[in-house]
Amino acid sequence: PIQLNFIKETQAKSYQCFLRRQTEGLILEIEIPDYEYKTFELPFNNLLKICYSQLKETKKKSNFSQKIAKIFRYITGFNRVIIYRFNEDQSGVVIAEDKEDNLTSLLGLHFPATDIPAGGRQLYYETSLHLISNVNSEPIDLIPNHHPITQKPLNLKQSIFRNFSPCHVQYLKNMGISAGMTIGLIHEQKLWGIIAGHHCTPKYLSYEVREFCKFLAESIIDDLVKAENSQKQHQEAIIKKLQTYLKTPVNKEKNLLVRLSHYDHESLLKLVNAQGAALCYGKTIIQVGKTPNKSDIQDLITWLNQQNQELFCTHKLSKIYPQGKLIKDQASGLLAISIILHNHAYHIIWFRPEVIQTVNWAGDPHQNIIVAENNEIEISPRNSFELWKETVQETAVPWENFEINGAEKLRDNLMLAALEFSQTALENAVQKAEAANRAKSEFLANMSHELRTPLNAILGFCQIIRRSQLLPLEHQDNLSIINRSGEHLLTLINQVLDLAKIEAGRVNLNLSNFDFYHLLDDLEDLFQFKTEEKGLQLLFERSADVPQYIKTDQVKLRQVMINLLNNALKFTSEGGVSVRINGKKIDESQNNQSFYNRVIIIEIEDTGSGISPEDLENLFQPFVQTQSGSNIQEGTGLGLPISRQFVRLMGGDLTVSSDLAKGTIFHFEIKVQEVTVHDIIIEPIQRRVIGLEPNQPIYRILVVDDRWSNRQLMLKLLKPLGFQVKSAINGQEALKIWEQWQPHLIWMDMRMPVMDGYEATKRIKGTIQGQATAIIALTASVFEEEKAVVLSTGCDGFIRKPFREAEIFNAIEKQIGVKFIYEDNHENKISVTEINPDLIITAESIAHFSPTWITQLKQAITNIDIEKICNLVEQIEPANSLIAHTINYCVENFEYEKLLTLLEENYP
Repeated sequence: PIQLNFIKETQAKSYQCFLRRQTEGLILEIEIPDYEYKTFELPFNNLLKICYSQLKETKKKSNFSQKIAKIFRYITGFNRVIIYRFNEDQSGVVIAEDKEDNLTSLLGLHFPATDIPAGGRQLYYETSLHLISNVNSEPIDLIPNHHPITQKPLNLKQSIFRNFSPCHVQYLKNMGISAGMTIGLIHEQKLWGIIAGHHCTPKYLSYEVREFCKFLAESIIDDLVKAENSQKQHQEAIIKKLQTYLKTPVNKEKNLLVRLSHYDHESLLKLVNAQGAALCYGKTIIQVGKTPNKSDIQDLITWLNQQNQELFCTHKLSKIYPQGKLIKDQASGLLAISIILHNHAYHIIWFRPEVIQTVNWAGDPHQNIIVAENNEIEISPRNSFELWKETVQETAVPWENFEINGAEKLRDNLMLAALEFSQTALENAVQKAEAANRAKSEFLANMSHELRTPLNAILGFCQIIRRSQLLPLEHQDNLSIINRSGEHLLTLINQVLDLAKIEAGRVNLNLSNFDFYHLLDDLEDLFQFKTEEKGLQLLFERSADVPQYIKTDQVKLRQVMINLLNNALKFTSEGGVSVRINGKKIDESQNNQSFYNRVIIIEIEDTGSGISPEDLENLFQPFVQTQSGSNIQEGTGLGLPISRQFVRLMGGDLTVSSDLAKGTIFHFEIKVQEVTVHDIIIEPIQRRVIGLEPNQPIYRILVVDDRWSNRQLMLKLLKPLGFQVKSAINGQEALKIWEQWQPHLIWMDMRMPVMDGYEATKRIKGTIQGQATAIIALTASVFEEEKAVVLSTGCDGFIRKPFREAEIFNAIEKQIGVKFIYEDNHENKISVTEINPDLIITAESIAHFSPTWITQLKQAITNIDIEKICNLVEQIEPANSLIAHTINYCVENFEYEKLLTLLEENYP
């Protein structure tokens, strides 16, 4: 400090002054000790020796913090000195106190976080020491009160006498304190606690005393924390012993928890200061100390698994786990660690019983800070800081940070021990598992491609042939049989692939909004004919609490219900099948997934042959059929296993009850989100495409597929409509055609030899010209994630084989804006009823065509060379779209003779 003498009326008075640097200037602070003055009576070095000798004797004892409070009171001369420690929630407790006998003790009292708010705590990071010499003194005016250059308010955070709030002054007044000093105890850049001095009369501390107190506080904080953390050190010793034990090669037990159960039980409990523990693996539960019974522990494990946390702790279990009230005497507090090794789950759960606590507060902790009439913030006046007691039930002693860290360290050590004991075995297991998963995924991809690709041709050509209006009725019936058989085969293949996807963990939910009532009506209509054919009754009962519009995986829900209804009708010869649908709201307090707000409950009951108890045990096993199912010799035995997995994926489970010769009930629940009608996307009515509208560009389409049947299918589907179509057998050939021909759209198969569709798409889309070409992937893959991979390569669309022709036309319309002529669409200029070849192909309309072109067309018609006909039509289409469309119409409807007759009559 600077010593300045001020002279007034010939009398000189000396003051200590301090210069504090601020931006673009200095602040001069003058201290005027008008109150009881405290300075050193001993030299600084002597006083320091006394303090350190006192602390050295006490450092390893439990009263270390008490000795610190006594030393600070000796140095400062305050009536009382306390050491205050912050808790994790920023409330605090007085852990040490030295005072005069006539003062009320604050030792052990708790103070709520609002007593020292965040702003007040932040000040200790700016300046660690704060002094109020007189709570009733009036602040002296600042000269000037704003920065003379910047005109901003002065920053007084570093001031000793002005860096406190009126709120703090009022707080001291309420405590009956006239002067006070606080020093922040900063440990590892965090405010650990406060040393506070209280005096009943005004009191001033000299600069030397203040600096000595700051120095001493900074010197003892590490030792103070260590003394307070003696339990933590004890815990670390336990951890080291456990670590040594787990590494000991003498114990050959591979199961970690069995090995741990052989260890000293008392140490296992002391690790986290628990009264009981449970070591759980599979259905085995080892209990130590005071615990709930095994069935309650098993329920707890099920609940903990749903929390999906490696470490979980609470000291108020019943608040988040309703059944916790039943076990509060053993488990109001719970600390659990979970370990997943070798596909097995291990849990260690520590318990603390309910402690009906009486917490001593320094006044009512629920009092709030109030706003006075003049809008100034004040602490609501506590007339006194007398003891205020709060009773807390269904609560255990809270877990300290060092206890939680101890549990976490044990988990880490268990993991390390397991790795050290079985690293080689684990690596081998991982390699085998990865190899098996790769093989399964490769098998699934190959089978998907190899099985679905031929079906694409079968079902696709069925669709093309059925487009003919002149197909005899008998052939139409035969074609329907082929189509139905192909669809049935596709269903069986999809079931096998679904099971493989489930086992490979590659099944995801595809959520969509839809009308649930409409789905139920569709299913009722779908099975009504089959029911009546067997002389059975089919009854759908839907309660009023079932929402009409929901969000879930519509495809999987539909598949589950179709599987169950098919089974019910298959094994029922008299009586009928009842479908009961109910709904209920999800209790928000028990809803871990806020997305869902409803549960749909579905029961399908039949009066069929029933299922024997022996068959019930294996009912959901893949490829296993019941005795009655084997007798019928239908199906693959996959419908029920797949249905159960789908239901579980949708947040529920599928169960069954049955009485032999009486019937069976399948019951399942799924979680859904209720939506509104405005969230539903109305699917457009599919209309049959019969041609291209006139006055459009000549659209060039490239088909890339290594299978001849797939290329032919697309050629026969697209060329008759008026598209120019070329084909390629791999990505390399596709690149050459694209560079020379520049198609508007490419249908790209993704799995091909030489160069696959992924690489070809990347190369095309990697050029400026390629950005103008639409590429749609055609793939037989059943993996949902495949779509994301395909689109990431640059494809503009994605369609799975086997496809419906409407999917092809919708994609073309979306990607390149083609306008089609639809059957029975009266809005189009050309409709199917207007296409009359006799009126369109006349002598006048084809007179200007070259004789060579006519001759080639006749020859192609005679040879039924579809590709040649399409090429010839493409030559005339730009100038003669109506003639081109009519020729395509005749070809599409197998009217070759009529077309040939018209050409010969009108162009002899």
